[in-house]
Amino acid sequence: MRNWIQLLLMSLIIGNFCFFNAMSIQGQDTPVTASVKEEDGLESVSFDTLNGRVEVDLPDDLADGDTISGTVLVEPKGEEKEKIAQNEDELSGIVVEIEKTNEVKEPEQIAEAAESDLNETRPAKEIPPESHGTSTVQPVPEPKIEKSAPYIKLGHKPDQGFTCQVPPNCGEITIVLREASGKELCRKQVRAKPAYKSLPPISQANPPVCKLPTSGQCGKALLIEGRCDGRSATSRVKINGRACRVLAESPRRQIARMPKDSSGKCTIERAERGFRQRGMIELMPAAQAASTPTIVPPSMPANSGRKASTLNGEWLHTFSSLGGISRGPGYSMPIPGYGTSTQVVTLRQDGNQVFVIGDGQEALLGTLEGNRIVWRKETQHPGQGYTVTEYILIYDPTTETIEGEGQEHQVVTSGSGESIVKWASKYQRR
Repeated sequence: MRNWIQLLLMSLIIGNFCFFNAMSIQGQDTPVTASVKEEDGLESVSFDTLNGRVEVDLPDDLADGDTISGTVLVEPKGEEKEKIAQNEDELSGIVVEIEKTNEVKEPEQIAEAAESDLNETRPAKEIPPESHGTSTVQPVPEPKIEKSAPYIKLGHKPDQGFTCQVPPNCGEITIVLREASGKELCRKQVRAKPAYKSLPPISQANPPVCKLPTSGQCGKALLIEGRCDGRSATSRVKINGRACRVLAESPRRQIARMPKDSSGKCTIERAERGFRQRGMIELMPAAQAASTPTIVPPSMPANSGRKASTLNGEWLHTFSSLGGISRGPGYSMPIPGYGTSTQVVTLRQDGNQVFVIGDGQEALLGTLEGNRIVWRKETQHPGQGYTVTEYILIYDPTTETIEGEGQEHQVVTSGSGESIVKWASKYQRR
């Protein structure tokens, strides 16, 4: 039986790791440093050079035997246009090698169609979410698997996609930065997870279904969990009808970069081999997300002289299990709740994020949006289904309470069954 902190820790604690190595560039005293971070479904390898940064984005669940796609991004240093152009020229000859993998070369018409969609300049338009388009999985030409690793020459492009195959029992792949001559500048290893359970090929009987997110942030990466083929060239993610760059893809997820100039309620469309799903998504402006919120009671005059409060401090947390239901074809049964428990916890506010500390453990409680604390997480279980955990807590500054309800929704795709378990939380400041 899980209590509140176990439930949070099971689905909320995500480690961010950063490792560094360095190798000097020929003719320069400044080394190239490499670092790795995991965020929003991406495992990003960054190389910092004298002239700018080179980033290689990969799916953070890449595993032995996977076909995966990624993106190489270039950010030349400088504040003035001339200096930026000069650094871009210096970086243009650099090559990125995805060592220990085999390049997947897409048929020309597939690759050209993907780039054409990304380069389209028509204005964004809202597409009714009820217009589902086709639900037919379309056949696509198979790619050619090379015996050599992908080599991506930076040139003057800000981003370039690639697709490769991770060999079975590989254990790790290596991202290598080279000069045009082939001289190695720096390398960084990325661990490959053990192979996941194999899934049947995508077909009309086994369509690439995903769970569309309902919120995101302008200009940031958006994680979409669900069935994919690992080939970003056969995928499309569109906001208000305009294509977004798919930064990375594995057979279990894809990550797309949201547009910077679309905010508020938008339509989102995801297509994989022609199989389309549409819905609505709320995109938060980057400036709003970057600001540090403070909690100000609505009755407080702006010039009252009192400081806006944060949520830091001790709170009495009351957790109530409300039970739920388990159902499927031919059956439906209740899931009983297991009562109420109370505990003194500490809340820590860091910018727009709120953390809860109890039993010597810390977990992310959620993100502040005005007077709401919001949490939503989707977890894909390959070949079995997925789980969505979400809740909204409302802060009342007049009573110094935070309360709301949440639920965990588990879906078993193989048997078309599902279970929904709900709970209530209340925090009272001590």
